[in-house]
Amino acid sequence: MDSYDLTSSRFFADPESTFAVMREREPVHFHAGLGAWVLTTYADVSEALRNPGLSVDRNGAIGRGSNLAVAQSLREVNGILSQWMPFSDPPRHTRLRSLVAATFQPHALEHLVPFIDDVVRDLLDRAEERGQLEVVSELGIPLSERVTAFMLGLPDDAHEQLKRWTEDLFGFIGAGEAPDEVVHANASGVNACRAFIAEILAARRGSPRHDLISQLVRDTDGDLSEEELVGLVITLVAGAYETTAHAIGNGLLVLLRHPAELERLRRCPELVESAVEETLRVEGPALSVQRRAIHDLRIRDAAIEPRARIYCMLHAANHDPAAFPDPERVDIARSPCRHLGLGLGPHFCLGAWLTRLEIRCAILETVRRFPGLRLAADEPPRWIANFAIRGLERLPLTWDR
Repeated sequence: MDSYDLTSSRFFADPESTFAVMREREPVHFHAGLGAWVLTTYADVSEALRNPGLSVDRNGAIGRGSNLAVAQSLREVNGILSQWMPFSDPPRHTRLRSLVAATFQPHALEHLVPFIDDVVRDLLDRAEERGQLEVVSELGIPLSERVTAFMLGLPDDAHEQLKRWTEDLFGFIGAGEAPDEVVHANASGVNACRAFIAEILAARRGSPRHDLISQLVRDTDGDLSEEELVGLVITLVAGAYETTAHAIGNGLLVLLRHPAELERLRRCPELVESAVEETLRVEGPALSVQRRAIHDLRIRDAAIEPRARIYCMLHAANHDPAAFPDPERVDIARSPCRHLGLGLGPHFCLGAWLTRLEIRCAILETVRRFPGLRLAADEPPRWIANFAIRGLERLPLTWDR
């Protein structure tokens, strides 16, 4: 039993209450239940994300249970994940990221703005007809799906299955103390997703199209293994489906909990870019990222051994008063706002600029269109119990009509 609860529904509903105590008393803490070190200050998390002595390799990261068959299955999946870009260290990570980095730069994405605006308007038109909006399933996820499908050339009938597989992937990497059978089920979903993407890649080799998957197949012919290419595509899909969808829901919840700032954005739409950054700070789409020590190292007074797991708590860092004056005050014009909501360092979110575009369009149009926007349910929003992502199960809204 650890002195800090990091796994209950109460924790996920309000992680900052726990993190505030940890930052003050034990900013570098070994959590017995997780079997990992936990970092909670902005300075320590920032340094860890830049530290080349910390690895993102997944080998051995999960599978600590007594079921040997399950543990073997998990080791196999971890070995596969270690060939994928988010779980690769340099030089492999540098090589993989360089293949798609230019596609996700701001100047390369501006042409998508009219498409994103059209999708947002279409989704909100439907919500207006219904008289209600469930943000996660009726705005965040379908917006992410349609933008991702448009860019990659994914089949329209694959969205639901890809969403489930993406949830399995994040369930696997953010399992924390989940039972072996749950993690094993997530691992099966990861393998199914791999097989599906491999089929699409094979189809594009035989019949190329004008989409990003065909471009990757053409540009990387012979330069990547099949597993690396599969992983690259899944990385793009998973990042879009989970990161962006949850960032939209989280961002709207932040504004709804601070109605003066919501009205300020409605009056001053030119503040939307800084408003997006503030919502990413307060409730970013990632709770933590995981690293593994390559060799002996010391963080503050903690001696960390090779292969020890380390959780860099992005949420805790973004609420550190040493980095953000009055961190619990929401200010949509906060400047500077050097948050870690989308990471930092070599593994900074590849699709960060696309995510920002989608959040900006979705939040601004929702706030502009619906006067008296408010939560529709009496019960408080429920957060997903996951160590990797920070997102809501549902966010039902209503407005004055």
